[in-house]
Amino acid sequence: LAEDITQERDGNNRQAYDLDLSSLLGKEAVYLRFEDAFTQDGWGAAVHQVTVKADDQVIAQFIPGTPEEEPFLYDAQSSQLSAGNEGHRFADNGRYFVYKFAVPAGTGKLTASVDMWNQYKVLAGNEEPPSSEQKEPYGYLRDYAVANKAMVFWLDSNIPEQKALFEKILSDVQPGTPYLGWFSNDVEGEFSSVEVTSNHSVYVLAADWFSNLTVFSAAQAKSYTPDQKPQKPKLENKIYVTYTFSEGDNFQYNQHRMRILWDDPGRGQVPINWTSSPLLVDGAPAMLDYYNRTATMNDQLIAGPSGAGYFYPDAWPKSTLPAFLKQSYTYLKKSGMTVPYVLNRVDGQNIPLSQSVADAYQQNYHAAGLFLSWEDRYGVEIVNGSLPVSIIQGISTVQDGKRILEDAKAKWDGKSPLFVSLGLLAWSLTPTDVAAISDSLGPEYKAVLADQYFSLIREANKLPAKP
Repeated sequence: LAEDITQERDGNNRQAYDLDLSSLLGKEAVYLRFEDAFTQDGWGAAVHQVTVKADDQVIAQFIPGTPEEEPFLYDAQSSQLSAGNEGHRFADNGRYFVYKFAVPAGTGKLTASVDMWNQYKVLAGNEEPPSSEQKEPYGYLRDYAVANKAMVFWLDSNIPEQKALFEKILSDVQPGTPYLGWFSNDVEGEFSSVEVTSNHSVYVLAADWFSNLTVFSAAQAKSYTPDQKPQKPKLENKIYVTYTFSEGDNFQYNQHRMRILWDDPGRGQVPINWTSSPLLVDGAPAMLDYYNRTATMNDQLIAGPSGAGYFYPDAWPKSTLPAFLKQSYTYLKKSGMTVPYVLNRVDGQNIPLSQSVADAYQQNYHAAGLFLSWEDRYGVEIVNGSLPVSIIQGISTVQDGKRILEDAKAKWDGKSPLFVSLGLLAWSLTPTDVAAISDSLGPEYKAVLADQYFSLIREANKLPAKP
């Protein structure tokens, strides 16, 4: 019915929008759904007030978050309420919310007036849609759990009583034990739960949507090593850019979304780093072999957060971290993903690598450098005077990438090379999008793969070519 097409983020488009629902008359109810028109950057539909009239009679009028809203809120899904700007309900990214309005018999005209703003998308229908409250059980990982006689549980680390039981279970396993599956509460559940598992020397493998893991782990494949690797270009006074797709901590990403991106016709046009799980060596060797065999000279697989498994290294006990990293390195070496991307969070916040953690990575992963975090900034630091650490600045749109790189050029003095690492949100960007960013750049820029990127950084900082 209505959609913002300008990517508004500051409320300039706030007004009462009149929506004619008359074409949907003839059934018991009409449903209004609000969602984000630009799912890649947040700033989704924000609704302040709804008034619905059947002919000239008001049949619904409410402000979100008040008791008057409750009879009409059919599905809140993961939408949120805010007290700001006089109060409103909003839905960012892939979230939504749905209102249901029963229509009086004999109604000839049905209209809705909606006070809303930001990147709204409004849909309507007269068939009852599925509700997010109607949970469908799924068991994609069930075969693997049964085959390995694994303990199965579902506990929320944000609920004190459940967290206590979660930690009791974790304290009874050996360091380096994997936790396969995922957590509740989306991002909030991810940050707190991965920190809890890391505290107990347990790594996470997001695998709740991985199908047929028993089959994939049993199917053998020859490990494939590319015959040639791209050579390091000559170091010049340029802006060196490296692009890295996110989601490498996510085992099922390798099975689903990454395969879609891999088939994108733009792949191979621009150097791209693909974060992946080194544990494919055991879990899906045929899948790893496929990606290695079909890679172009502009594709490089690198280890997803934070190596062989998802964990926060500074939350991991110092007493067990070196041994775990040493064990993990065997997977990095077998998979060829020797450049690691690291996420390091404490209390839900990104933090720098401590000196002891940086030492552990350097001594056990033997990497020429590592990527760190997902921030609103880029930058390179030589940690402990010998380990290049490059902050990844995350982007979710082509416009974001162009803006950041144009700003980098504006601030660059041109007297020495500049290094910029951009993280590509895998759910909203494609290799074709990366090619569009690259095509907009001038001769001052050069896109490179992770190996080349860190070799150039080491040369620019007069570090040995190999650690």
